[in-house]
Amino acid sequence: MANTSRPMGLKPRNIKDAETNQYVVTAAQVIVAGDVVSLDSAGTVVIDDSLPIGVAASNMVDSVDGSIKATAEAGDTISIWDDPNEVFVGQISTFAATDPYTTSSSAACYDIAGATGVQYIDAAATSNDTFKIKRLSWEENGKKSIAGAYAKVECRFNNLKHVYGVIA
Repeated sequence: MANTSRPMGLKPRNIKDAETNQYVVTAAQVIVAGDVVSLDSAGTVVIDDSLPIGVAASNMVDSVDGSIKATAEAGDTISIWDDPNEVFVGQISTFAATDPYTTSSSAACYDIAGATGVQYIDAAATSNDTFKIKRLSWEENGKKSIAGAYAKVECRFNNLKHVYGVIA
């Protein structure tokens, strides 16, 4: 049985134990839970190709009335899973049994792709070297993912490519 193509961003493998921190979002951003995010030069959260700070744990929250926002305004906040060692589950474009070995080098990890809300790991892209692959994970239907297209995998940030990771 094939894997289901259902990219929904990333979430911690052990969500009940994962800790979040609050950050201010750059105005005009559109970010939803599961998106990989970075910090801009002002220290506010954006989606771009710079060093990631983590994964959005919530949707954006209005700084005045606490409502959920579709597009950020100045001062709105978001919860981020920002631990560089957190293990996440997400969809990969295609999984090969060699992926955990391939990404063992910090210079050969995979990038994130996809629009907000449907991000996934792109096994064909390595220009940013963002994610190390650990192993196959489970599908939403409770069955173990299989090698091939649209597999769900356990992964974590490449510590050399995370704002709070190690210094090379």
